Amino acid sequence: MMYWVLLGLGCVVTVSCTVAATLTGDLYRRLHLLTPVTSLGAPLVGLTVALANGLSLVTGLVLLTVALLMVSGPVLGSAIGHCAAARDGSIQAGSSS
Repeated sequence: MMYWVLLGLGCVVTVSCTVAATLTGDLYRRLHLLTPVTSLGAPLVGLTVALANGLSLVTGLVLLTVALLMVSGPVLGSAIGHCAAARDGSIQAGSSS
């Protein structure tokens, strides 16, 4: 039962952010909607898979993939936002702010 709750929560977060990102036209708002997927939705689904499989190599690989996604997702979103702002002229290209 607990597996279904975790899986359901992960799927609800992922699907709701996907639908909202589809309906939103602005790149910056879509980037904000990506963050809950990488930091909440995918880890919940990965945790469900890990708990359902028990201790195994597959569990380790799933947890490693989820950890990499949690760390790299927000960083990549920030980098994409920075590049888009430089392209739009909101900031100077090459600046650190």
